[in-house]
Amino acid sequence: IFGLKPTTGRIPYHPGSAMLSCSALGPMVRTVGDAALMMDVAAKSDARDWFGISAPAPSHRDGLEIGARGLRIAYSPTLFGAHPNAEIAAAVARVAKFYDKLGAQVSDVGDFLKSPRKPYETFYVANLARLFRLMTDEQKSIVDPGFRAFAEDGLRVSLADYQDSIMAQIAFGAEVQQALVDYDLILSPQLILTAFEAGVEVPAGRGMTRWFDWAPYTYPFNYSNHPAASVPCGFDSSGMPMSFQLV
Repeated sequence: IFGLKPTTGRIPYHPGSAMLSCSALGPMVRTVGDAALMMDVAAKSDARDWFGISAPAPSHRDGLEIGARGLRIAYSPTLFGAHPNAEIAAAVARVAKFYDKLGAQVSDVGDFLKSPRKPYETFYVANLARLFRLMTDEQKSIVDPGFRAFAEDGLRVSLADYQDSIMAQIAFGAEVQQALVDYDLILSPQLILTAFEAGVEVPAGRGMTRWFDWAPYTYPFNYSNHPAASVPCGFDSSGMPMSFQLV
């Protein structure tokens, strides 16, 4: 399926998320056209969401047939220093060549931007800890073990560290914004691997400890509030779907 995370506040919602400004609502649909149609319906102003964008958006269906000619695309298979598996890397390389054939200006920018993982993880666990504190003892007894582990880490975050994570968010958002002065889009893999077994946070035997390890391309743009799309680009040798990300 095609998934779109719009600019934070483009689709308003209430009540707000535990992740504050790092959350956004968006469509997960079969086609880009369906996503545009859903955005036209959902991207309205609502005074209950103070992150909401009050200025009306033009129709998201306008320009769908224009194509990619002239777009400046920063192609970064190792965005934030991440390394996808070989099949995903090959699939996204084919996507970059496809955009080039469509007339886009594709530049291989290599290891592009610095990962904000450390401050984002602080921000993430501290906000989960707040949600955990609001639960009843009965609710706490049945929450997902991974959630509990994150929340307990968050309970140890100091106010100073949390404030630092907010300032890091501002700095990182500005860094991405500056990078987009020279490019219209950033193209990368969407994940470093394909789907693994349900019910676990990380796949066994891969040396991973947290979901951040297998999703290094995505959460940074929650942190920076930039819109990002997940686009299918084929299947690996075991039949699992692969996708690329456009920011």
